[in-house]
Amino acid sequence: MTTFAVGYVKTLNYKPDWEAVWTNVENLQSEVAFGYAPSSYLYVGSFLVTVLACGIILKRHEKFSSNSSETGGS
Repeated sequence: MTTFAVGYVKTLNYKPDWEAVWTNVENLQSEVAFGYAPSSYLYVGSFLVTVLACGIILKRHEKFSSNSSETGGS
């Protein structure tokens, strides 16, 4: 909570100095980082698998709950 509060106060009090930034060209990034970006199909597939797994768990829970209430168990 303290970290959040400190960050919030710093954000409220931050005043960018645009003139100093534009006069110092060395601040500009001169390198480009290349890396591996996974396919968007991986994200969609993992989402669908998660939804399917949660659906199966919910259906089994409903089935178990309805069987318990019919037999008089709790």
